[in-house]
Amino acid sequence: RSRGLGDVYKRQFENLPEDAPPQVRRSGSHNLARAARTLGNHRRAAAYAELSADASEASGDRHGALHAWRSAAADRYRLQRESYDPRATQTYRKRLAALLLEARTRDNPMAELSIQLDLARTTNSQARAAAFERCLETAVRLGLDSASCKSGLASALVAQDPQRASALANELYEAATSEDSASSTATAHAVRARIAVAREDRDEAWSSWSSMLDAAERVTDEQGPRGRPRIHARWSARYGWVAGTALQWAADDPQWYGRGFEAMERMRGRELAEFASLDATPAAPGARIELAAVQERLPSDTAMLVYQVGGQRDPGGEPSGGSWVLVITPTWARAYPLPDASTLDPAVAMVAAHLAGAPSAAGRQATAALHETLLDGALADLPDSTRSLIILPDGQLHRLPFAALASADGPPVFERFATSIASSGTVWNRLQTGALVPRRFLAFADPTPPAGALLARVSPTRGGSDDRAALGRLPGARAESRFAANVLGGATEVLTDAQATESALERVGSHAILHIGAHVVVDGVEPANTRLVLAADDDADGYVFLEDLASLHLEQPLVVLAACEGADGELLAGEGPLSAVRALQLAGARSVVAGLWPVDDAQAAPFFAAFYEELDGGATVAAALSGAQRQRRDAGAPPSSWAGFVVYGDGALTLAPKPGVPPWLWAALAALLCAGAVGAIGRATVRR
Repeated sequence: RSRGLGDVYKRQFENLPEDAPPQVRRSGSHNLARAARTLGNHRRAAAYAELSADASEASGDRHGALHAWRSAAADRYRLQRESYDPRATQTYRKRLAALLLEARTRDNPMAELSIQLDLARTTNSQARAAAFERCLETAVRLGLDSASCKSGLASALVAQDPQRASALANELYEAATSEDSASSTATAHAVRARIAVAREDRDEAWSSWSSMLDAAERVTDEQGPRGRPRIHARWSARYGWVAGTALQWAADDPQWYGRGFEAMERMRGRELAEFASLDATPAAPGARIELAAVQERLPSDTAMLVYQVGGQRDPGGEPSGGSWVLVITPTWARAYPLPDASTLDPAVAMVAAHLAGAPSAAGRQATAALHETLLDGALADLPDSTRSLIILPDGQLHRLPFAALASADGPPVFERFATSIASSGTVWNRLQTGALVPRRFLAFADPTPPAGALLARVSPTRGGSDDRAALGRLPGARAESRFAANVLGGATEVLTDAQATESALERVGSHAILHIGAHVVVDGVEPANTRLVLAADDDADGYVFLEDLASLHLEQPLVVLAACEGADGELLAGEGPLSAVRALQLAGARSVVAGLWPVDDAQAAPFFAAFYEELDGGATVAAALSGAQRQRRDAGAPPSSWAGFVVYGDGALTLAPKPGVPPWLWAALAALLCAGAVGAIGRATVRR
């Protein structure tokens, strides 16, 4: 199985003999650090970078060690910033000052310049220009490439010396053009855009932004399929800067709503938009839906909420757009500013933990406060006829069950709206077909775990630690699958025990509804190791990794992933969680029901029974999920057993009538769908 490049390095590194040469250890740990860094796992990247530095010192490579220590310091800094540690910059600069002295002692010009550049990027705004001047002087003195110092200086001079900033930007652009460097071209256009923003020349700013994003996407498109999404994620702050500024300007010029949406759309769900085509014909790069087209496709009773979560400044001190929610209805669009990520992220983590655990007064207060922050303004202006919400989350909001939020004195969201989650407007648009789902049902329920299968959790700390437990059987999954087969009727099949194999999954055929009641093991360190556990046979070991799931050729409009944490995984900017849900969408699923946290098998069974009852009764997938949540809430089940269930993709899917239903009802249902009765998507939680 191909489990990702990082995992290949990890297994090779861990299997090294004790007497392996330090050069080999240095290379292995260096590659592991790079793999972790591309995923944004800064703790793990720092740990491996420090191992690489130690190995370099042991091999006598003092220059290599210095560069590794610099990388480790940067990873620790990013980790502290993600934790909103107020000492992050001070600690980082202190470490850089020590490394700069070491670079001069070791006579390492490249390291000296790199460290000086890091110091300039973290200097406060008043002294930043002088710091970049020193950086540029050092580059010239040492005869090294000065482009990074020059771009930093140009940005720092925008306010105080725009003429020189513009001259430096032109120099950068000419050099980038002569070298045909897409990355340098993007940087040059970014500086030009900052100058235009400072001049309040909005048209020039938009022209420079568009050129910047075109160049950034050229950098991404030059990568292979495996690295493309992760390289694209590195540009997320620039997309956020464009979108945030545009939405701010929209307050006095509504055309900027469309431009802000365009920037958000170009960033999010890129891989799904370009490669998850249901007809196996990838969309052309850059083919994104526009705001006006979204409004045309939205049913009259539906609104789309597009979130952006960020800080006011990126780690380099440049503007990064802040946080917003853009509300789109068929007739208008409005943007509402939100607190930045340093406020939202801890609040989201607290509320998600409350809903997934034991109820408490403090948790209910936190939930009401987050509802007020994220939804009160947006929902207050919606027409009274609004019945469905399509939510496009960002960042940590991917881990929040929006439908379970409730205000202090009001019902939860699922009482008012059928709620669905989409990765982007483009993906949502491509999934809307209006077709009825045939009642061809296939379930994989309670498969026999492979011999020695473990539920393994590896902590993302240096060195790692294991907390292992044997995978248990799932009688509830067996019961819910048979219940669904009986309720739905039609052509149904339930595979259990040794029949529910990986090989059978690869031959799912033309069943329209695929239900998987099994274990998903989420690897919090190496996302590519996250796997669905089915039964083994002579042809397959039963471990279905994300890459295996994504390579399936699914014809299933609806996949119900009744397995633990199927919707969770390492967050990748723009794409969201690297989860089983995302893999199934890449394989062609139009709608996936899955969960954000583990749910007890006995609690999951009645939830899914209620879901299929609602679905059989004519509800859309999203409305069926809301109905199941309401049933379980009214039955006294704890929120942890129903709040985390979510629908991803097309929440408007509706089942075809059972055989024998009068033809007029078929016609009525089809007419209703064509009229735009699109339900929204809820969230589904899975068992462990």
